Amino acid sequence: MERLIRGRILMFDHGRLVEDKPHGALMGCLGSACRALFERQSVLVESA
Repeated sequence: MERLIRGRILMFDHGRLVEDKPHGALMGCLGSACRALFERQSVLVESA
């Protein structure tokens, strides 16, 4: 689950906060859980 709060993205995994950064910082980080989720969702959309 993601939520935008004052320009930041909070990403939770099983109720635990795993990332809390601005969107650009998360998407720019190769090891980011947020970026990994975005990439998985992009593949699903492209194959639909």
